[in-house]
Amino acid sequence: MGYIEAIRSVRNRVTVRLDSGRTFTLRRRDLEELGLTEGAESEEAELEKEILRQQYRDALSAAVSLLAARPYSEQEIRRKLMDRGFCAETADLAVYRLRKEKLLDDNDFSRQWVRYRTGCRWGPGRILRELIAKGVDEETARGAISESDPEEAGNAALHLVRKALRNRKADEPPTKARQRIIQGLVRRGYDWDTAREAYERALEESE
Repeated sequence: MGYIEAIRSVRNRVTVRLDSGRTFTLRRRDLEELGLTEGAESEEAELEKEILRQQYRDALSAAVSLLAARPYSEQEIRRKLMDRGFCAETADLAVYRLRKEKLLDDNDFSRQWVRYRTGCRWGPGRILRELIAKGVDEETARGAISESDPEEAGNAALHLVRKALRNRKADEPPTKARQRIIQGLVRRGYDWDTAREAYERALEESE
């Protein structure tokens, strides 16, 4: 049998450390309802079970509310729950349940994100980086991007170049304008070939 070595509070969250070195992060209300105090005896496995029992229903409800507002990746939901004071084990269990109930799916989320960001005229490279940052694995992210229409990306790049050409300064040298516009597209996630082709098409139209 071990014991609770320390309890530390930070805003609405509490960290409980056992003498084994294991730590749990939970909400202040969980601490109060579980009646945990420094020095009290506590078996690690039993404490984890009690915390899960205390937090699980609220964590699941919080996750469903988040998903009702907009789509999230699995990792985003996990982070959101932990930011709210739920321990990692509770967040993992809630994510598992949501995934099993088909309410959380990184493949579906990725496809929705690709459609949304393509509509905002962001290129595939930028979209890939965003999905990875959201915790989606690279294979899933690339798969979703590969399902999008390359012509749509090309048309979006063309639209951006047309706008840039209309707004360029009259005294800007053509070579400098070309470099600036193409580099701007690359920063938005378009590859060099797509950016260059869009620039050349737009330039031909303007002439």
